[in-house]
Amino acid sequence: MVFDVDSDAAADTRAAFLERAVAERLVIAGGHTEYPGLTRVLAHVGGFRLQPELWAEWA
Repeated sequence: MVFDVDSDAAADTRAAFLERAVAERLVIAGGHTEYPGLTRVLAHVGGFRLQPELWAEWA
């Protein structure tokens, strides 16, 4: 199995996704994020960081 065959395109795609998630304040889901698996992406010191989204905030 091969991932990210074109490493430049892969990096560009990830950067575009993260920038969009920040700009649109998207909640994203992922198996490798803190419980409950929902998170927001925030801009942080030349990059990004994840902020877990708590279930209580959705009620």
